[in-house]
Amino acid sequence: MNEKKKRMIETAIDLFAQKSFHTVSVKEITDKSGVSKGAFYIYFDSKEDLVLAIYKYYYQVIMDRIIEVGSQHKDPKQSLIEQLNMFFETLFHNRSFILMLLRDQVSLGPKVKEMIYQIKDQQMEWAKNNLRAIYGSQIQPYILDGAIILQGLMHSYSNYMVIEHHQNIDLPELSRFIVKRLDDCVQGMIQSKEPPVIQEIEKTDDLEHMLDKVEVKFQSANIPPEQRRDLTEALSVLKRELVKNRPNPIIVQAMLNQFQSVQPLKEVYKSLINHHTIQAMIHNQRSDYS
Repeated sequence: MNEKKKRMIETAIDLFAQKSFHTVSVKEITDKSGVSKGAFYIYFDSKEDLVLAIYKYYYQVIMDRIIEVGSQHKDPKQSLIEQLNMFFETLFHNRSFILMLLRDQVSLGPKVKEMIYQIKDQQMEWAKNNLRAIYGSQIQPYILDGAIILQGLMHSYSNYMVIEHHQNIDLPELSRFIVKRLDDCVQGMIQSKEPPVIQEIEKTDDLEHMLDKVEVKFQSANIPPEQRRDLTEALSVLKRELVKNRPNPIIVQAMLNQFQSVQPLKEVYKSLINHHTIQAMIHNQRSDYS
């Protein structure tokens, strides 16, 4: 992320938390950030657009920290405990800002819907990855039920901590408690052999859905933050190219190749490169750019 943009985002988080969204002006943000007011509007259309960028930035910071902490432990249960602890610590540290968003009822318009859907997909993928790491193939029939249970526990305790002002919770103990309760639920499902409540449905080969799946995969995968940012940029370039009337197959191929070397994305890469739309474009249009 551009350093000026990052500085304005971090400054705005502090100011919004101290005061409120409606009382903080763009000038106040730019003055404290040490950038011009004109620079603000290069990166953001409005204060609402800035808040949307804060959401994305804040979520990515959490995911980067969670994945980094999780990769430091070989035992998958201990890894999940540490990831949960990092999640709750980061959430608690930013409690004032979260309460401001709820209190001031900041309206972000239709843009936020797309972001929320994407975050939900990433959270689901993260939960499923942890469940598979802990329980192996035996969890597969119950993978969605297990992921929903894990996220339900996380969100309920988050609300209890942040909204109801309960600050004296032992976060490491809470994280261990959640993993134990998750284990009770998962073992119960596996041993009962009851049919799952929610079963995974294989989605279509729609290209847009597949590109979204790529992003969900690499945002929740155990890869360095710098590489994740490079992949985000490559995916943005790829999406922009594919919506053109005449996409450049050389650019498309180059962007796709960046995903080929990332182990968690190899299967998705194969699906994309073999997708009939991309295959037809590469074979039929390559000569136009040679």
